[in-house]
Amino acid sequence: NAATGPRVGDKVVVRLEAWESRHVNPEGKIIELLGPRSAPGVDILSIIRKYHLPVEFPKAVLEEASAIPETVTQIDAREDLRQQFIVTIDPDDARDFDDAIQVEEIKGGWQLGVHIADVSAYVQPGSALDREAQRRGNSVYLPDRVIPMLPERLSNGVCSLNPHVDRLTHSVILQFDRNGRVRQTRFTRAVIR
Repeated sequence: NAATGPRVGDKVVVRLEAWESRHVNPEGKIIELLGPRSAPGVDILSIIRKYHLPVEFPKAVLEEASAIPETVTQIDAREDLRQQFIVTIDPDDARDFDDAIQVEEIKGGWQLGVHIADVSAYVQPGSALDREAQRRGNSVYLPDRVIPMLPERLSNGVCSLNPHVDRLTHSVILQFDRNGRVRQTRFTRAVIR
C-alpha cells in the first residue's frame, strides 16, 4: 500500500538477501518501517534495532518475575540496618536505584557503609530470569528510555533501593582512620530502608 508504505527519507529495517557477488548491488526486503528520519524517537529506535537490543522479555521470564513478592519478606539471618541513615547515590533522573551509602564519624575516624541491591535474593541460578539477565548482560541507558536487564517488576520494584521501604542488600562496612587508611572491612547481607 503506497499510502502506508515507506517514503523517501524514512528509516527502515531491511533483511538483506544472499549477496553472492560484490559486483552486484545488494538487495533486501523491508521488514519494518521505523518512521520519518526526523520524527521524535526514530533515532533511538534505529539504535535499538541496529544493535539488536531486546525490548521485550520472554513469557517465561515475565511469569517468574510476577511470582516474586513486591515487598521484602525474607530478612532472616540478615543484618538489620533499617535504623541507619542511608542514602542512594544514583542520579536524580535514575529509573532504578541500586547503590546507597552511609557515612558516620566514629572514634578515631570514619565508617562508610556501601550497600548494593541484592538481586541474587530473587534471581535463582539457572532460572529463566537468570538466563535472560546473562543474555542481556546489563541495562542499556538511552536518552529517552532504559532497556533493563531485569523486568521492571524487579529493576524498579523490589530490587530498587526506593525510599521508605525495606530492601535487601549486599553491604560492605569500611572503617577508616583520620588519614583515610582502611582499618577494618566487613561484608554482610543486610536489610536497609
